[in-house]
Amino acid sequence: MIFMYATSPANSKVKPAGFNRNIELLQNLTIDREIELGNDGYYIAGKSGERLFIGTRRRPFMLLEYNQNTNEIKHEINISLSGVDSIRDLANFKVAIDSPYFFISNGSMPDILRGKIDDWRAVHFLRDSGHFFVDAVPISPNSLILRSLSAKTRMFALGKRTLVDTPYFDVKHDILERQIDGVVDVHGTISYDKKTHRAAYVYAYRNQFIVMDSNLNVLLRPHTIDTFSRAHIKIEKIESKGESIVASPPTTINSVIRTAYGVVFVQSNLLSNNEKPELYESSSVIDKYDIGTGKYLSSFYVPNYKKERASDFIILPNKVIALYQNHLITFKTYQATTLKRSTTIKTEVDSLSSQTTKSDI
Repeated sequence: MIFMYATSPANSKVKPAGFNRNIELLQNLTIDREIELGNDGYYIAGKSGERLFIGTRRRPFMLLEYNQNTNEIKHEINISLSGVDSIRDLANFKVAIDSPYFFISNGSMPDILRGKIDDWRAVHFLRDSGHFFVDAVPISPNSLILRSLSAKTRMFALGKRTLVDTPYFDVKHDILERQIDGVVDVHGTISYDKKTHRAAYVYAYRNQFIVMDSNLNVLLRPHTIDTFSRAHIKIEKIESKGESIVASPPTTINSVIRTAYGVVFVQSNLLSNNEKPELYESSSVIDKYDIGTGKYLSSFYVPNYKKERASDFIILPNKVIALYQNHLITFKTYQATTLKRSTTIKTEVDSLSSQTTKSDI
């Protein structure tokens, strides 16, 4: 029994993954506001000026509006759909903000609708039959990046969906690189940086992200600082059905990506050699990369809240906003005058004004 306890997963501790982080303890990250949201599985849909919009899968046609100036949830917003005859897979609807517009999409119908913020009435934005997708990220009022299962290769690919150019849906089969099956092993998330007009796609199960221009031309394929160059996934085929299944849960390396101010922010799930395990386990660690060069810059911590890791985050000037299971937490960042480890968790969120000019912000 003693041996079983000592070797059980419940008693195992997180182990260093063979790399080092540059954690510069230059700034404090302190809680500025705590807002209880409930149990609806929220995500950050985007922002417009001082307003941050929060969506939920359980109530897909409802948004919460958070005002950064007042630090308050203003009210619930209800979205109406115009010209939609039937709805399928309600939980697949997702809202994305690209001010002054918003998009609401459902890749299994498949359908993308667009409307104006403050009107909140969505109409069809070029409905196509056959172009099913799992992600839709707006990059302009007339264009989105989609992650779709290619009918040609039966693997996931990225494509650009546009209202004004031809072809209206341009699939790029050579962006996502297959290691195992081209489906599970290329899983990842997309983010678009308005400042540099570049998109970034980070693989969830390997140490690489891809930087592209707005036409999905690959500019860089940088590596994240960890050592997992191949996805750790076991795939088994069911010959009788001609299907493949994941035989064991894959090791997630990178869970969330955000781009802002010319920086790629990646939430990593790995402990580095030079970190204290207790600090790593009480926080989410965010690694920063230059979107122009792919070079690793530094890392900072977003503290856990009530023993929960952040599920989503957004970087703003002098502020980090993070989502947890039931709460929205805003963290204020400012230049530290002292480095007292006992008072607050220290982190190196660069002074965003040092990366950008005031006019950029």
